[in-house]
Amino acid sequence: MSSEVLDILIAKRLKSEGRDNDTPLVVASATNLSTQFTADRRGTGCVQSHPSSDLSANAVVVNAGGAFAFYPTDWPGLVLSTYSKGCVAYLPWAPDQMYHRVRQPGSCIGAGRRDGFQESKWTHPVGHARVGTLRRASAGRLRCALTRRLAVAETIKITHIETLRAGIPALREMIFLNTAGISPIPSVVADEVVDLIRWQEEKGRYRPDVQEMLNERSEDAREITARFFGVTPEEITFTHSISEGLNIVSEGIDWKAGDEVIITDQEHPSGYMPWALRADQQGVILKQLRLLPEPEGMVDRLRNLLTDRTRVVALSHVTSSLGIRAPVEEIVRAGHEAGALVGFDGAQSAGQFPINLREMDCDFYSATSYKWCLGPYGVGALYVKRDVLPQIAVRRSGARAAAQVDMETGRLVFGDTARKFEFGARNLPLRIGYGRALKYIEEIGLQGIQARVRETVGYFREQLSEIPGARVQTPAEFSAGAVNVAIEGVDPGAVRQALWDKYRIVAVSPAGGMRFSITFFTTREEIDRVVEALKQEIA
Repeated sequence: MSSEVLDILIAKRLKSEGRDNDTPLVVASATNLSTQFTADRRGTGCVQSHPSSDLSANAVVVNAGGAFAFYPTDWPGLVLSTYSKGCVAYLPWAPDQMYHRVRQPGSCIGAGRRDGFQESKWTHPVGHARVGTLRRASAGRLRCALTRRLAVAETIKITHIETLRAGIPALREMIFLNTAGISPIPSVVADEVVDLIRWQEEKGRYRPDVQEMLNERSEDAREITARFFGVTPEEITFTHSISEGLNIVSEGIDWKAGDEVIITDQEHPSGYMPWALRADQQGVILKQLRLLPEPEGMVDRLRNLLTDRTRVVALSHVTSSLGIRAPVEEIVRAGHEAGALVGFDGAQSAGQFPINLREMDCDFYSATSYKWCLGPYGVGALYVKRDVLPQIAVRRSGARAAAQVDMETGRLVFGDTARKFEFGARNLPLRIGYGRALKYIEEIGLQGIQARVRETVGYFREQLSEIPGARVQTPAEFSAGAVNVAIEGVDPGAVRQALWDKYRIVAVSPAGGMRFSITFFTTREEIDRVVEALKQEIA
C-alpha cells in the first residue's frame, strides 16, 4: 500500500468525522508490558480471541514470531510489526481505538482511547505492569509512522516493492546503487537502535533491569544471526567489522615460518591485511589466486596452488570491486582435501542470497551488518565452526571476557564457544539492531530477494548493451547484485561524480569502471533513469 493510498484512506476517515489531517489524536501507551495469557503457538499468523472482554468484544490476538498484538477484527488495513519482546498494530484511521507502538524496548502494545488508557492485565518478565502517560500525535504523524513501518508486516512479500521502499526513507531523495558500500537503513532497524539508546537515556544505563534487558536482547540477536547463517549461537561471536573477524582467526592460528595462506588477487583491504600481517610478522607465505579472465577455472587454479604447507584458504565469497561470486562449496572441498582451513569474507554476500554455513562446511566466515543486510554501521559477526574453535587461540582479551580468571596465579580458562573472543565495552544496541536487520531480511525472504535481484540485474545488462563502448566486467555466470561497468574512453570517476551532481544517482568507480549495486528495492524505472543518464554523460 503506497503512502498516497494511505493519505486518501486517512483523509476520507477524518473527513467523515468532520476533522482535518492535523487534528490531534490521543494515543495511550503502556511500558514494560508483555502477554501473560496462553496463545495457540501454531506459528506466525495464528489467531485466537483476546482473554479480556474489557477491551473489545471483537478483538483478536495474533501470534507473530513470538510476539502478540490485539486489534478489532472490523478494521481493515492494519499493519503488524513484531519485535522480540513486543509488537505493534497500526490502525491509522481509528482514532477512538488506536494501537500504537510503545517506544520502550521490551514493551507490548496497549489500547488507547480518547478518554484515557484502558488498563491491561499484562506484565513484563523483568518488571511489573505500569500504565504509561497519554501522548498526542497528529493524523499526519501517525500516517508517517505507518508508512515507515509497513515493510515489516508479516504479510508483506518481495512483490510489494513500493511498500518496502516506503520503509527506507533515504530512497525518496536518490537512486541508491551502492549497497555494496554502505546501505541505506530501514526505519524499523534505525528505530530499534535509537529507541534502545533513548531508553537508556531515560532509565539510566547501569541499572539491573536495563542491563538484564540489553544482555537478553543481545543474546536474542546472536540466536537470530546463527539462524540466519544456519549454525548455532555457540559458533557466533559479535565483532565490529569484517576485518576484526578475520584478524581474530589470523592472529589465533599457531603459525610457523613457511606456512602458506591463499587469498585472491581481488581482495578488499579487509580481506588482505589480516593475512599480509602474518607474512610481515611471522614469515607466512601469501599466495594469490587469479580469478579472471576465466572464472570457471578458479577451482583448478586453486588446486594448483595448494601444497602440504597450506594452512588457510581465505577468499571473498563475492568480491568487492567486480562482484565475482566464488563457487564456495567446491573451494571448501578442495581446501579440505589439502588439509587447510577454509573461510570467507562475507561482506558482499550476506543479505543477497541464502547462506547455510553448515552445508557449505567452511571453517570460518566473517560478516558485516551495514551492506546488503541493511543494518547499523560498526557491528558484524564471525562464525567459527565448533570443532575448529580449539585451533583458534584467544590473542586479545579484557574485561567482560567469557573466561575464568585468577589474578593471583595468572590462570586463565576461556570458554569453549565463540564468545571467548568477545571482551571490553560493546555497543549492545548495535548488536540488537544487527539482529533486527537480519530479521527484516528474513521477513522479506532471501529466495525472493535473490530472484528479484537476478531479474533486475539481467534487465540492467540488457539496457547497458544500448550504450556504445559499455562493457560489463562482472562475469554473468559468477555474479550476484553488484555490476561493474567500464565504458571505453570514459573516465569512470568523472561520470560517477556527474551521476550524483546532476541526477542524484549514487554509485562508485573501482577497478576501472563504475559499480552499481542492484538489490531488492531497485526498480526497473531506476535502471532506465541510470542508463539514460549514462547515455547523456558520454554523448
